Amino acid sequence: MRRLDAPLQVANALDEAAQSGQIWNWMNMHPDHAEFRMFERWTAGPPDAPLPTPTADFGINCWEIPLYFAVRTGQLTHTDLARFYPPPRDSSGVVADRWFRRDLLRGLSPGGVVLYRPDDRDSLQPTIGDFGYMHSEEYPIQHVVVFAENVRPGATRSPMVYSFMNFETLGPGPAQVVRVPFDEVYEQSKERMREDTPITSASFGRGPW
Repeated sequence: MRRLDAPLQVANALDEAAQSGQIWNWMNMHPDHAEFRMFERWTAGPPDAPLPTPTADFGINCWEIPLYFAVRTGQLTHTDLARFYPPPRDSSGVVADRWFRRDLLRGLSPGGVVLYRPDDRDSLQPTIGDFGYMHSEEYPIQHVVVFAENVRPGATRSPMVYSFMNFETLGPGPAQVVRVPFDEVYEQSKERMREDTPITSASFGRGPW
């Protein structure tokens, strides 16, 4: 049974993380990083294994951070995540392309997503705790944030979101949860990813809790 306050609980946990300044190790899905990706390793383990304590060496990425806090606050379980985690890897450790292109987004927002149109007063807008997705033409997810507040239709101020990314290198390195305007992180993501997989749009949807 889905808890009505689950998005708020996750957002509150992310806010506490942002205020704490806890350093994590941002790490993408590259095969060379697999053994250091602690959240993924936890999902691949037994259901009764305790959730690891975060450290500066804890390998995790932008969409796994909210999943981590969803588990820690009791909004998700190991079994809940088993629908789409851990990601399938081949014998060389490469994550299956279909998982990136289809299964991941379906797992993160099983109820579907809505194109984010902040200037359209008639469009549905995000609420606190919703996932925000930044898309390229090639992949449906390039960066993931969590909305820190309800968004009013036609609002002139960019809404605040929780973001986790090592924008310096787009590779492994120290990072922390930050509370920033959506427009800022969207433009930053576009700039850093413009050569490989340019970001072209954004959407939002409730998480899997």
